[in-house]
Amino acid sequence: MGTTDGIDEAPWWHEGGAPLVGRDGELDLVAAWSARAFPAGGLLVVSGEPGIGRTALLRETARRAERSGAVTAWIGAPGDRRPAGEAGAHWAAAAALAVRAAAGRTGAGDGGASDAGAGDGREPDGLGTVRSPAGLARALAAEAGRLRAERPLLLVVDDAHRLAPQALAVLHHLGSAATAPGLAVLCAARADTPAARPPQGDTLRLGPLDAPTAARLLDTRFPGLSRRRRQEIAEAAGGLPLALVEAATEEQHAGPGEQSNGGAPDPTPRIGPRLRRIHAERLRRLGPASRAVLLAAACEPDPDVDELLAAAVALHGGPVPGRALDAVVRAGLLVLPHEGGGVRFRRRPDAVATLEAAGHRLGAAHAAWARILADRPERALLHRAAAAPGPDEALARALEERHRRAVAVGTPVPGTALLDLAARLSAGSRDRGRRHLLAAEHARALGRPGLTRHHLAAAAAERLTAADRTALHWLRTTATGCPPPSPGTVGRLCADARRLAPDAADRAAGLLLLAARLCHRGALGPAPAAEVLAALDALPPGGSDCSDEAGNPDGSGSVAAVRAAILAILDPAAAAGPLRRALERFDAAPDPHPVAHALILAEAAHALGEHTRAEEIDTRCLPHLHALGLHGLLPALHARRAAVATVRGDAEAVRQAAAALADCAEDTGRTAWRGPATAFEAMSAGLAGAPEHARTAAERAEAEALRTGRVDVLAVSVAARAAAAAGEGRHLAAYERLRRLLDPGDPAHHPAVALDLVAPFADAARRSDRRPEARRLLRRAEQYAHPRPAPAARLQLAYAEAVLAPGEGRAALTGVTGSGELAGWPQLYALVHLAHGSALRRARRPAAARTSLRAAMEVFTAIGQRRRALDVAAELRATGERPPRSEETAPEQLRLSPQERRIADLAALGLSNREIGRRLDLSPRTVGSHLYRLFPKLGITGRAQIVHRLPAAAGQIVTEPTATPLEVS
Repeated sequence: MGTTDGIDEAPWWHEGGAPLVGRDGELDLVAAWSARAFPAGGLLVVSGEPGIGRTALLRETARRAERSGAVTAWIGAPGDRRPAGEAGAHWAAAAALAVRAAAGRTGAGDGGASDAGAGDGREPDGLGTVRSPAGLARALAAEAGRLRAERPLLLVVDDAHRLAPQALAVLHHLGSAATAPGLAVLCAARADTPAARPPQGDTLRLGPLDAPTAARLLDTRFPGLSRRRRQEIAEAAGGLPLALVEAATEEQHAGPGEQSNGGAPDPTPRIGPRLRRIHAERLRRLGPASRAVLLAAACEPDPDVDELLAAAVALHGGPVPGRALDAVVRAGLLVLPHEGGGVRFRRRPDAVATLEAAGHRLGAAHAAWARILADRPERALLHRAAAAPGPDEALARALEERHRRAVAVGTPVPGTALLDLAARLSAGSRDRGRRHLLAAEHARALGRPGLTRHHLAAAAAERLTAADRTALHWLRTTATGCPPPSPGTVGRLCADARRLAPDAADRAAGLLLLAARLCHRGALGPAPAAEVLAALDALPPGGSDCSDEAGNPDGSGSVAAVRAAILAILDPAAAAGPLRRALERFDAAPDPHPVAHALILAEAAHALGEHTRAEEIDTRCLPHLHALGLHGLLPALHARRAAVATVRGDAEAVRQAAAALADCAEDTGRTAWRGPATAFEAMSAGLAGAPEHARTAAERAEAEALRTGRVDVLAVSVAARAAAAAGEGRHLAAYERLRRLLDPGDPAHHPAVALDLVAPFADAARRSDRRPEARRLLRRAEQYAHPRPAPAARLQLAYAEAVLAPGEGRAALTGVTGSGELAGWPQLYALVHLAHGSALRRARRPAAARTSLRAAMEVFTAIGQRRRALDVAAELRATGERPPRSEETAPEQLRLSPQERRIADLAALGLSNREIGRRLDLSPRTVGSHLYRLFPKLGITGRAQIVHRLPAAAGQIVTEPTATPLEVS
């Protein structure tokens, strides 16, 4: 065939006969038309904008027609310039040749479609001297009737919008059964052209792909791209298949994580050659004034109409009538605001193509905007900088200050654009290097590893100060992971912090925070911790901004907050006062800004065992992190969330947090978080009673932990195996695994993790008759918990003391069951009531025992520990009560987990996967996975049926749940 567009051919979207993604409905419509057209004849025009996939649909239709026994003949638009009077006859002759070639090949046993050119000059017999469009159509139909023999014939016409008027008239006459009986004609044409509006025949308009289909296309074709990058490409492409595939292809060629603009909150995708040609053709159709409007719109996000026209006038150098804007809107490039807002591009790739095509006029466009916005200096600053012809240190300082101010108050910034421009305008090498370093730090907070590496390389090429060289070294070390938790690494961090303290207290504090985290993760013991605390004492008080794991000004908060976090991790007895004062300042602030500062406070509260307080802070921060695009700060939050859910024993909450952590690790390139994500995956499986899954995930996590020295990850993996064993009733095995966390000679010894698992340890010891040994081991946990009088640890230790005491310990258990604080810790609540009910049963008080045992069974069921619930049911049967079987209380298909019920309710309200994910803090893929699993439970096949299966959901407002924050403690 060979389309003359060069932009709508199938291979870019539909290669090698692969299934056509997202066009099932359109293919069904074409199939229904074919069933009518093959015996009777007819015309179907498939229309749509360039890049929408017209040719791909034609190819798939032809392939299906051939499989059903039809003959297909292809004809494109003429490639030469015939006189207008000859165009119709020439095209009809070329079509007859294509039909003859298809029929001849079929007779020879080929069976394939023919792809004939339209300009080879050969005139077939049979058309005679007919020149009227109707006559040519009848002659072509007669020729086709003679050749098609016993098999139906499908004539496929691509790029019909490029046909000359007389040739187009011939094509349209083929749509009449009276003119061309028995000839089925399928053609493709651009929308809003005469070819797309046949006087006779049928039309099918192709629209953009919806968001789930676009995501499925990218997931299928480009699994190598990160999940977040595929999502960003899908959102920017606006459902245009060509934009989707070209952007993803360009990203793959650039290499994983190497997107040049990957640091923006809404990063613009790359565009490919076909989109450039489409855009160039559109620009050629526009007048100079319209092109000025388009370029002005590309340089300023969402301007109002008056501002846009004023900038276009300044750029054009003359009047710009309103019809110039109308022409750009009619071309499908810009969208006018309906209520409020500003003029915007219909699709982001069109804005990119406009900027690429601007050339030397780009500087003039920014200069025009700078003049228009002269009375609004904040908005004009970026345009003045973009229009600057050379270095300008005053502008560079203004851009850097604007970036810092935006980060401090929580205003979204355009990725690293401000710092990029500031570095380009810097007068000296040191300032240029420092600004590239700031950009790398911000890119890391955004979770853009490729952009981070780009700026680190640019900074390394400049003359940096000693402080900046130190920050560069540690940023490189932690770009995608973290250094090994060893005493040597801690010592180097402390030495660098001491050198930086006099001149850069904020960076020094950041290095010490990283050192404290390594002490915790590797359970390095008192000597490295003492070294960090000594270096902290030498740090001057105060400071403004400090760091993430490697001195990142966008990544941590004030020196005071970092000091509180370090003390909470390494010296909790001294941390209570500083943390209390920091939290008071945080509570008094209207918003948690800087957000990274607030996350440091959450980390400190979590380290002290104040899990509920940490949750509150993380919950306040989470929407701001998403709004600001600070995805690089999300993994620690999700890890805290998984850890708190583990303390609560909520299997589903642990699974969700682990999945979110794994997604963040993939999206941000932070490979150090893969181990914790896998360990918590094992923990969720162990709690849920899936021992095989727990074992395989724990094996992967343990291998990663041993490779990286992450003792905290190893401890969580061992605890996951213990949870699986307890669910199976192997309490001695569960006890033996959990005791490893309390044994200083064991590689999995980790006091912080052990303190959060005191209740399961005590329960396993009680059931395996290991009370004396367990009491000795728990003395160490009591010493570790003494400076951390947090509710969860205090309640767990009280429970352990009661169940491990000689005798039944019923009096002590009664005191624990009466605590109102148990309500926030469901696993502990269930264990307390289970132990209390068991003691009452053995004391021959079955009636009293049933109340506690029923409460324990209900809570174990609610938090997803179904095997433990069965264990409690056995205790209930021993009291003489027959617990109701689950199928007697709820039909099989309606037994949804709490999370599945929430998702089902939201889906019944008509929310998309993305909207549900935003409400529940889940990825769209996780929401889809939940829906896939709950459909069989409800006995349905699609989300539209949920409202009929769960009618209560249709009229209710679903309250958004509180996000549960997290970290490996």
